[in-house]
Amino acid sequence: DITDRKQFEEALRRSELKFRNIFSNSQVGIFRTRVEDGLILEANQKYIEFTGCRSAEEVIGKRYSTEFYVNPNDRQRMLVELRQTGEIKNFEMQFRQQDGTTRWGMYSIRLNTEENCLEGVITDITDRKQTEEALQESESILRQLTENLPLFFGLRTVDYRRWLYVSPAFETISGRPLQPMY
Repeated sequence: DITDRKQFEEALRRSELKFRNIFSNSQVGIFRTRVEDGLILEANQKYIEFTGCRSAEEVIGKRYSTEFYVNPNDRQRMLVELRQTGEIKNFEMQFRQQDGTTRWGMYSIRLNTEENCLEGVITDITDRKQTEEALQESESILRQLTENLPLFFGLRTVDYRRWLYVSPAFETISGRPLQPMY
């Protein structure tokens, strides 16, 4: 029946439009790449921005995702895991944008064996990685300061029942070992 077919085609068109809008407007990068060489088959605008490019024409069918890995061994590790499990969730790695700037991405990828491609999403986690690095640096500086101060320094729990940290100078000043305090 022609009416049923037209209704089906219209429903299919609306469904494709809905998913195309979601794909285009997503806040995460969405991509499809060939397994054998990393040729980018499809990518949304967010993924294109992650690569440092401006348009789909610069990326799709012309660029290889392998160009963006800071450490090429990351791709090999990822492919080994994908072949074993079929998917990867929250795989963190550094990537290089077109201008050479490095960023961090968290990938979730599925191996599509029928089409021999990788399908996935990437979220930019560069800010988080920079914050973690700054926190580690601050903790290192604080640790160096407290361990080298010739004064007693300690931190206790809010209820004062136990020590969380005692500087090494405590033993020197008090003549008592640190262990019993904890």
